[in-house]
Amino acid sequence: MGWADLTKEGRVAFDALMPIYIGALLWTITYETVYQHQDKVDDVKIGMKSLAIFCGKYTIPVCTATTIGFGAFMTYGGW
Repeated sequence: MGWADLTKEGRVAFDALMPIYIGALLWTITYETVYQHQDKVDDVKIGMKSLAIFCGKYTIPVCTATTIGFGAFMTYGGW
C-alpha cells in the first residue's frame, strides 16, 4: 500500500498506518463480497469457492460488520 509522507521527518507513524491498512482490507472484503454475489450461481455450478458463497444468508451482517470496521479503523487512523 502506498502512502504520502505524514510527518515532517518523512516517516509514517506506525500507529496511523496500521489502522488505515486494516480499514482498507476490510473495505476490500466488503466490496469483493458484494461483487461476488453477481456471479454466485455460476460459481456454484463450476465449484468455485468465494466469500459470497461461504457467507450465504449471513452476507448482509458480515458486510455490515466489515463496513463499520472500515469506518472505525479509518477514523482511528486519521485521528
